[in-house]
Amino acid sequence: METRHVNYKSDFVLRERFRNASGQLVALPDIDFELRYWVKQRVYVAKRENGVMTNCVADGDALLVMFKDHQLGEGFLHHELHLALDNELFSDGVQNVYYPENLNILLWDKMGDCEGVIESDIVAAYTRGFAFKFSDFTPAEIELLKQPATDAAALTLQAKEATEQATRDTLEAKGLTEQATRDTLEAKGLTEQATRNAQDATGAAQDATRDAQQAKRDADAATQAAQEATQQTNEATRLSRLAKEAAELATQGASEAGQLAAGEAQRVEVIRTELEQLALRAEAALAEIPTGLRLVYPSEVTLGNETAQYIRATVLPVSARQNALFLADGVALDVAPDGHILPKQAGRSRVYVVPSAGTQHYKTIYVEVVKPVMRLTGDGIRIDANGNIRLT
Repeated sequence: METRHVNYKSDFVLRERFRNASGQLVALPDIDFELRYWVKQRVYVAKRENGVMTNCVADGDALLVMFKDHQLGEGFLHHELHLALDNELFSDGVQNVYYPENLNILLWDKMGDCEGVIESDIVAAYTRGFAFKFSDFTPAEIELLKQPATDAAALTLQAKEATEQATRDTLEAKGLTEQATRDTLEAKGLTEQATRNAQDATGAAQDATRDAQQAKRDADAATQAAQEATQQTNEATRLSRLAKEAAELATQGASEAGQLAAGEAQRVEVIRTELEQLALRAEAALAEIPTGLRLVYPSEVTLGNETAQYIRATVLPVSARQNALFLADGVALDVAPDGHILPKQAGRSRVYVVPSAGTQHYKTIYVEVVKPVMRLTGDGIRIDANGNIRLT
């Protein structure tokens, strides 16, 4: 489509026309709407809210939008139509629908090439604004309705993957705890070995002291031997002190390792508790998601039969929400919200049974409405226990 030009400081009028799903020009339904126009970050709005028009007026089956002091600046003009449609399938009875579109209108700083009203009939097709029937939906719209259930299934899968990852983390933490325990036992062994070494060194120091005393007694006869013995005694004392320091360090290391193991065990217990809670939440979420639909219904009902006939629907699993919609074509019968079949005339009707929390599991059934006929037995008329003529 050829680009049209408007001076960005000028006021102008845009006539919007609307098309239905078949591409035919139709009037905008008598519902609230909003037309949002923007150039870059600047926005201009025309709307009808509670029946009151703002920045626009009706023009037959079209709409005139007046751009007065719009201050949109320079750039391509875009717009988006927002309709609030009546739709009982939604919890508040309203379906919000948006139709964005480019207008091929450029606001610039030169003279415009559009005189009078600027025509625009490229707003996307809209649904007519009345209550939906199931037959109104296209396959693409049905997929859109199924999206919440699909998203819920995806979230459940993510929760399962998170649970599996947390389980792996728990096993890894368990491995770290076991490694810390082994390190503690090893530190304990080193401490015991250092203690034995210290005891051996103490014994050696005592032996050296006795040797020194003996050497002193023999000092007059062996002065040199006494000096050497004294040096040995000093060296033994130093070794004893070093061994004692090593034992103290080993004992401190064992204590710190024990504290680390205790803290790790506490962290593992917290993770385990969180995993159990997450698993319970995932299990509860899975229990709410429908996986199928089971139906029990008569394939044929008799016109005028006073015995109530029902379509019984069970959403699977039975722990899921037991809500289902019965959408009949109304040719031969209607169906009440509780599944009660209401015959109207002889013929065949189609009924959609749709779980409200899992529309992808809907089923289509057909029920025949037949006229009553007289039942025979041999060559006679068949009657019931009360003497009444039996009809089918």
